[in-house]
Amino acid sequence: MTSNEFSNQIREIESSLKGFAIKLCSDKNAAEDLMQDTMLKAFKNRASYTMGTNFKAWMTTIMYNSFVNRFRRKKRTNKLFRPITEENQHTIKSAPRRDDADSVIMMKELNKLIDSIPEILRVPFRMTLEGYQYQDISNELQIPIGTIKSRIFYARKALQQKVGKIYDLDTLRSAA
Repeated sequence: MTSNEFSNQIREIESSLKGFAIKLCSDKNAAEDLMQDTMLKAFKNRASYTMGTNFKAWMTTIMYNSFVNRFRRKKRTNKLFRPITEENQHTIKSAPRRDDADSVIMMKELNKLIDSIPEILRVPFRMTLEGYQYQDISNELQIPIGTIKSRIFYARKALQQKVGKIYDLDTLRSAA
């Protein structure tokens, strides 16, 4: 689809997209941001649109997915940066400290195990640990999302096997 064809299609459905964005966000400013994100994503991926299919459905799907990803990102950020109140103060006090010697050693060992898996699996896996969504990883690495999902799956499998081998060795040592 050319830029002009894309622009013409957008003009035809723009008002219904705005209405859908407002319905999703319940806030005019957030709806405008969502519209901009949707337009940008759709324009970048216009080559993946199949001519003759429902353009409006394609656009609303992009918008809905963008909205859901924003919601998840905001929810995750709010959990990380939640203000301390009386209600959650006990959780903070009772949470294990990250600088415990055991935790530090365990994290070093886990990082060594992750570093030992092939780079092709390690890169997308580390990105999930950093909080990226599958679609974001796919866009960043310019690899199909199905490939990203399978690489992360195989990275988990490889780590499970490595951890299992370590656990079995420790079990044998403690039994001896």
